[in-house]
Formats: sequence, structure tokens, C-alpha cells
Amino acid sequence: MRFEVTSASMKAELLNHLIYRMDSGGMDELLRGAAEPTVLDSLRDRPARDLIKLINGSSGLKFHIEFCSNKFINELNRMDMMTGDTKVREYFVANGAPLEMITEMFRVTSAQVRDWRNMLIPGYEAKKLGGRTRMLPEKLRDALHQKWAALEKNSKLSLQDRVYAMHQQYPNYTIHELWITINEFTPRKNTDSVNSSFDLHVC
Repeated sequence: MRFEVTSASMKAELLNHLIYRMDSGGMDELLRGAAEPTVLDSLRDRPARDLIKLINGSSGLKFHIEFCSNKFINELNRMDMMTGDTKVREYFVANGAPLEMITEMFRVTSAQVRDWRNMLIPGYEAKKLGGRTRMLPEKLRDALHQKWAALEKNSKLSLQDRVYAMHQQYPNYTIHELWITINEFTPRKNTDSVNSSFDLHVC
């Protein structure tokens, strides 16, 4: 992508930046970027008043900025992904996901999770999330198992997607409560894999 710079103040900033780069040891980098040595020498040796005349005069001298469009788009996409990941992580924290689920699913530390809980859950330090999880009504537990089984049949959904979809349908319960219910018949295993049941009693 290449476009012309028409602002006099922006032209001055560009020239000042070039001079700064040369004076701070960046001459070799500028030369590798196809800058002509004679142009750089003339620019550095000129008094400021000549540069001002050059910018504001009617010489027809044009300034252009060029950058890689593909890299620009890729960086924007990466930023969007990071923003999306942050929103999902905050959703899991704010809606009572167990500590082990958050640390393994989002590759963060227990200390980070505690900080986020203090920030996102009003009065968290006072009430905590520990203790025994309430047993949900039998009819609801049956419905949760059926819903989870249906979600597991969709191979395109990750574990994170399935847990999120489950809580979206049952927002009046914490992710902790939903997760312990759908795993109530799963034997507890000593494993770090997020595909197994988490130790939900540790917060």
C-alpha cells in the first residue's frame, strides 16, 4: 500500500525522523532500505530553514508512505484474535469456571486467575468460590447430560466452545456447577489434560 503525504507537518515529521535515524546510528539500515547516500548526506547537512522551505514551497516535491498490506491485515487479525480470547477468558472467570479449567484452557497461572476473579467478581475475596458445590435438581441434571452429549457429537466444537455453549443455555448456574454435573459419572483421574474432569473443589 502506497499513498501520498500532503500534510506539511507530517512531511516535517518524516524528515526529522530521517535525520534522527542517521544521527542515532541508523545510516546502514537506511542504506539497506535503498536510500541514496547523496540524498541522506544532503538532508543531514541542510539547515532547518531550507527544510522548511522545501516542505512549504511549490517545488512539487512529493512524499509517500509505503507499507506491506498483507502484514498490516495479519497484525489486525492477530489483535482481533487476542481481543476475542481475552473476552472469552473473562467470561469463564466471571461465570465461575473452576481454577483448573481456566489455567489449562487459557494457559495462565493460578495467581493470574485469582487477580482476575478479584477484578471481575464483586466481593470475591469476601465470599470466595470454594466449598461444596450445590447439587442441581435431578431433572435439570438429566437435561444437562443430554445437552452435553449433543454438543460432543459436533467434532468442530472445542472443549471451550462446548462449555461456553452449555453456559449460554443455562446462564443461571455457574460453569463450575454445570461442569461438575456433566462429569458426575466420570471417574476422577490424575491428569493435566483438559479432556478429563477437573478437580472442581479447588478454587
